[in-house]
Amino acid sequence: MVSVSDIEDKVRNRVADIPTDITDAIIEEYINDAIIDVNNITGDTISSSSVDTKYQALLTDMGVISVLRWMVHNSFSLGGEVSINRDSTLRLIKDLEKKVSEKLKDILTRTQTGVDTTEPELNLG
Repeated sequence: MVSVSDIEDKVRNRVADIPTDITDAIIEEYINDAIIDVNNITGDTISSSSVDTKYQALLTDMGVISVLRWMVHNSFSLGGEVSINRDSTLRLIKDLEKKVSEKLKDILTRTQTGVDTTEPELNLG
């Protein structure tokens, strides 16, 4: 089990050059919003202080999507602090959204059938 701040760290490690305007608190808010969405969709109860392993990658991807959306939306108003390729970032967001959708469907299937069909994740650090 990990906390929202642990997932926030994972988001920061996956997105290069996050602008200083996106504080830890903002990313944690994005993740908490994602937790609410996942709770509503799955009927499970995920606590921000104790996120089950099966949700960590999903919530990390959802946090990355939120940060990238912010960066695309604000890329022209930051006076050069952020330099992104808008088109490729939008494609990346779409790919991540598809991945999130597939992960969520898998979680729902496992929850409904009681069968865990996932490979164990390696924790390399």
